[in-house]
Amino acid sequence: MKRKRVFCLFLLILAVPVFSKEPGVIFETENFKTGSTAENTVKTIYLNEGTVPKETGKARKFMFLAFGTLNFGMVTFYPCKPVTGDVAQYASAGGPNPAAPYDLSYGFGIGLDYRILKSLGIFFDGGFQTWHKLLAKKDGYGFGQWVWEQSDYTNAVVGPFPMDTYYYMDTTVMRLGARYIFSDGAFQLWTGGAVGLYAWQATIGNREEELKYGTPGSGLSAGYSLLAGIDFKADDFVFRVYVDYGSAVASPKITDLFNTGWVFENTGGENIAAPFKVGLAVGFY
Repeated sequence: MKRKRVFCLFLLILAVPVFSKEPGVIFETENFKTGSTAENTVKTIYLNEGTVPKETGKARKFMFLAFGTLNFGMVTFYPCKPVTGDVAQYASAGGPNPAAPYDLSYGFGIGLDYRILKSLGIFFDGGFQTWHKLLAKKDGYGFGQWVWEQSDYTNAVVGPFPMDTYYYMDTTVMRLGARYIFSDGAFQLWTGGAVGLYAWQATIGNREEELKYGTPGSGLSAGYSLLAGIDFKADDFVFRVYVDYGSAVASPKITDLFNTGWVFENTGGENIAAPFKVGLAVGFY
């Protein structure tokens, strides 16, 4: 009787590949008794040898990004602004120049994003940020409180300038941050923050003509950023729209500006990268 049961089990094992419609089927039984006292357990039998269960594949965690930003903000302290009209009327036109928006500010860079968890990621990025402000037009003059003070209150006008003259702030930024992802799928909302180092240089002159006034100021500062955005995913491609708020603050100092001994310094601090940024990025897994 015992031999018959073992023989039946053997036939059953051989028959499964014939009656199973799917290759690699798993035949599992428990507590199959082959005798009155002996008891064996058949754990897992892989039939149709040569077929290996397919792996589901690991989640793609690394994403490479390239980004660009259009920036907005105000320059709080600058040496002068363009004279419009009769220059004689500005000779004693002292008084502080109010904060003014940048004429143009933008940035670009690359980054690496690593997904730690489904809803949490860290990132490292590096890039270039710049802004500039017009101080005087070609063959024109500039005036302001700083000029008034540097001339010992004798003349608030400086110039004429041989070409358009700007206040430039150029910054190289490296940041480390984290993102919290609210949703998964084709559209992913997220928010995050970062800390970074900002290597900056403040220059006054005309970049196209390679003209500089005075000795440019430079330095290294730390700052933070707050971010939020949405990712549009399609297979291995990601298109990102986001906003970025934050910057480092420094006190630029330019010596011998316009005249020997004149020192331009913003002791109150200046955003060395525009604080408000709207960005677009493309990424690949």
